[in-house]
Amino acid sequence: MAKNSAEKALESIPSMRLLVAVCRKKSLTEAAKGLGMSLSAASHQLSVLKDAAGDPLFLRTDKGLAPTSAMKELLPKLESIIDAVDSLRKPAVFDPATAKRDIRILTYDMGYLAFVLPVVPRLQTESPGLRINVDFLESREFALNELRLGKADLCINPGLLNQSDVVSQPLGKVEYRLMVRQGHPLEAIYQAEGRVTLEEIARFPQFIPSTRQGGYNRPWLDVMAMGAPVIACNYFNVPPFVVKRTDAVEWIPSPLAAEWEGTGLFTVIPLAGENRPLSDGIKMKRFCYTETSRFLRSGGHFGTTID
Repeated sequence: MAKNSAEKALESIPSMRLLVAVCRKKSLTEAAKGLGMSLSAASHQLSVLKDAAGDPLFLRTDKGLAPTSAMKELLPKLESIIDAVDSLRKPAVFDPATAKRDIRILTYDMGYLAFVLPVVPRLQTESPGLRINVDFLESREFALNELRLGKADLCINPGLLNQSDVVSQPLGKVEYRLMVRQGHPLEAIYQAEGRVTLEEIARFPQFIPSTRQGGYNRPWLDVMAMGAPVIACNYFNVPPFVVKRTDAVEWIPSPLAAEWEGTGLFTVIPLAGENRPLSDGIKMKRFCYTETSRFLRSGGHFGTTID
């Protein structure tokens, strides 16, 4: 029995790409834009695909278009077919000047401010067709999954993933600092003695990055063990709004500490304890898969060295 046009549409590669794009973007408008389609053409094609599938495929929510159960089941199959088709094609030469596509970067506020924002002006000049989307890095497992599925192009993350199928290179060394408000009791101690001890720090409430052990030197865990009240928060740019009007202190990466200190509202203390570095540092890592990612990290785009 011959297949009707709707059934054939569901089997076409362009249709598969549209469905995958809508899943990723959660928006038909953005999916159409990324595929170089008009919104009306994309809307018509999606309507035909819904008829062919006998399912609405997507439901409207307050966060955009969400795939139905049937679409969720179909998605990995479509992605597998698209990957197989793309692998048969000769890789196109990536030309930054003419490339037009969305780039999705996974990171958190420190990575965004320290590494992404500084290169945006250069990207706008050298590759105006690239649209940068920055999403929050939820976890290492999340990053690996998004990269492997082709849903993300680049990840800026501390630490190593140690995966054979992930390309990673160091961006630089980032150290933690202790940040307090201007006029804080610790500021007077630091100015008078050139240092503060962990015991002195433990007298005050703490905003710390994490309660996890290992990986690198985490002196805030020693302070926590001394009984200091702590709040674990890896949104580093939120605690300063509390720190500036209380005696709470924040353990914060050095690039962000420098930015906040520049407001004139905070004092940054580089050392804690006698002859004890505040941090041995974290090696920021970046992970990439695509030609576009290689461009983004080439020529110093993400070559900032932070001491």
